[in-house]
Amino acid sequence: MHKILIIICCCTSVFVSNSYGQEDSTWNKYLTLRFSSDKTPTTASTYNTKSVELLLQKGNHTIVSDVIQRSIHELKGYQYGISYYKKFNWGYSHLDMHLSSSPILPNISIRTKLFYLLRKGIVINAGYNRFSYQNGVTASILNLGTNIYYKSTLTRCTVKFTDDGNTQYIGSVRNYFKNEVDYLQFTVSNAVEEGEILDNNNSPNRIYSYQLGGVKKIANKLQIDLSCGISSIEQSESKNNYLYYSVGLKRKL
Repeated sequence: MHKILIIICCCTSVFVSNSYGQEDSTWNKYLTLRFSSDKTPTTASTYNTKSVELLLQKGNHTIVSDVIQRSIHELKGYQYGISYYKKFNWGYSHLDMHLSSSPILPNISIRTKLFYLLRKGIVINAGYNRFSYQNGVTASILNLGTNIYYKSTLTRCTVKFTDDGNTQYIGSVRNYFKNEVDYLQFTVSNAVEEGEILDNNNSPNRIYSYQLGGVKKIANKLQIDLSCGISSIEQSESKNNYLYYSVGLKRKL
């Protein structure tokens, strides 16, 4: 149900740990496998997501390609995407496109975002998302946010403005540990993600979402991330509570 955040998290880590470095002549390669599941206790409905992601990084350039499979009961859909990140002296930019022929996923999803280093420890960002479904539903979202870095803590605040007049909020606090990989993060949100597996004939409304997650380096080239959470969504005069968990493995090739 939640949009997979691995791309954003990787890029944020790169920005913190390797910002403004000199161009590297070699490509760093990372492979990520991920599984996540949302379950509604009241109806026993389960929504599963599987993904494979390949990340290539060279100097100030990062390219990410991924394949995502989402399922609702017997229905399955695939989404194929590519993302590009470019670092500058003042921050970085991000362009992302995903395509799908499935009715349970956006047929086309385009995202673009700019991050600007306002001053040491403070990064502001602005982005635009547009997506459309097979049934003709389209939506545009404007994102404005701030990242504040203080010692080993990263605090993020994001406001989303949708074209139907709704305002949504996402806030998170992340604490890094001994290295620039291991961290624990708590997220609070009332935002509905564009790729969520829901009945797309009508717009859902998330009442709340709480999520706890973290990343741990378990070997020289291997790291694991785990997250779990609970959310409540209101749609078509019905209200459902969801239990969420996600497991991911990332390996440097």
